[in-house]
Amino acid sequence: MQVTARSDAELVRLAQQGATPGFAALLYRYGPVVRHVVEDDADPVGAVTATFVAAMRQLPKRDPAEPVEPWLRELAATKVDEPVPVPAAGPPPMDPDERDEIWAELYLRWPDGRVPRRAPRWLVPAAVLVVLLALAVLIPYVLLTTAVDREPEALLLEEVVARPIEADPDDVELEDGP
Repeated sequence: MQVTARSDAELVRLAQQGATPGFAALLYRYGPVVRHVVEDDADPVGAVTATFVAAMRQLPKRDPAEPVEPWLRELAATKVDEPVPVPAAGPPPMDPDERDEIWAELYLRWPDGRVPRRAPRWLVPAAVLVVLLALAVLIPYVLLTTAVDREPEALLLEEVVARPIEADPDDVELEDGP
């Protein structure tokens, strides 16, 4: 499924997890609305960028179930003196060059460290193998060291007994003694 085909809640959730395409889809979807709200500003592109930067900062605390458009309109209204109301028919389309300029700035400001990294497929089986090998060494070591510490006699399997060597009497050389 394409990112732009997802619901607002899914896009907010994706952006909260650190996926830049989720936030880019929000800009694509609601950039024209925000641009129309701030169109009378001296720097409308800067006002749209500032609005989405503010949204980016509030994103971790944002409830994905809440509607996105009123939230972005409210953020945009705080960036200008008098916001322009959005007509019922919808805002005019946003110039792609403006949108690209805004996204380039937003991408540079995207917070690092929130992107979830997928583990390679081989990593989980390798980690399980390492843990099992460690347990195969550690468990006997612990059992043996605790057994030696508590009962050293328990490890002796047989008593040491001196027994005569059985040999053929003809092969034995007798030494002359004093």
